[in-house]
Amino acid sequence: MVLNHAEPVYFEQHVEKVMERVIDKPLEHRLAFVKSWNEWAEGNYLEPDLRYGKRYLEVIRENLAEI
Repeated sequence: MVLNHAEPVYFEQHVEKVMERVIDKPLEHRLAFVKSWNEWAEGNYLEPDLRYGKRYLEVIRENLAEI
């Protein structure tokens, strides 16, 4: 799969949809997995960079704070 225009705003929309799916589940079933952590070659990463800073990590933190 190739993702074009990968940006924090689109990632945030996806994370919000995932959180909507798990919010009503019992606490022990509120699971979501992040694929390809720090896979720079494929364009999938969740660590600070020069372009977006910490924004991807902030998206995760902000959405976790809501559940």
